[in-house]
Amino acid sequence: MNRPKKNCAACGRAFIQQRSSQRYCSEACRRLGYRIGLCNHEDKETDTAIRTFTCARCGKTVKVTDLKDRRQRFCSARCEKLYWKNRKAESRKKDAP
Repeated sequence: MNRPKKNCAACGRAFIQQRSSQRYCSEACRRLGYRIGLCNHEDKETDTAIRTFTCARCGKTVKVTDLKDRRQRFCSARCEKLYWKNRKAESRKKDAP
């Protein structure tokens, strides 16, 4: 069985896919891709929006066009992580005299 070659989404190197959904050539590239936000969903202007919301952290308007897309409050995993990470620090500043 011939497996298709694909370019890694993080480093651009060609690799042979082990499964059809594989986007990265290695575990390190997969982690890098998620860390820098390559996993973010691209909003398409031509598709009709199922729902629209504003990101709770950065304020970006997000149009959800895919039924599988479960985002409801944040535009990306990075924004969600930073929101929850900084939430405690911000509440401590408000409580301080």
